[in-house]
Amino acid sequence: MHETTKHLMFVYGTLRKGQRNHDWLGNAAVVGTCTTLPRFTLVDAGGFPGVIEPGEQSIVGEVYQISTHVLYDLDELEGYPQLFDRRMIDTKFGSCWIYIYLQPHGFEPKVMSGDWLRQY
Repeated sequence: MHETTKHLMFVYGTLRKGQRNHDWLGNAAVVGTCTTLPRFTLVDAGGFPGVIEPGEQSIVGEVYQISTHVLYDLDELEGYPQLFDRRMIDTKFGSCWIYIYLQPHGFEPKVMSGDWLRQY
């Protein structure tokens, strides 16, 4: 992949605008906000969220257009492929990458709203 290649990334937690890891997106262009199809579960994994499959929740997030370089930086941040897997999902903006949490232990509390920024 060339550096000019652009990817769409769906972010749902600490990478969202105003959150502690948002700067990892660099100067990525925001495409918009959207909600996934109801096939996931959003959990609080102890200070950060995790989306797990399967589930019946729609997840609220933001979509950014990112470079290949930023994609690889995000892989490092997210602990890919040990802690999170990176998979493609369909959104109203087209196919996007999403990080899926691979370490659910069954004790993480579910974020009932499906929106990490509106957990309670």
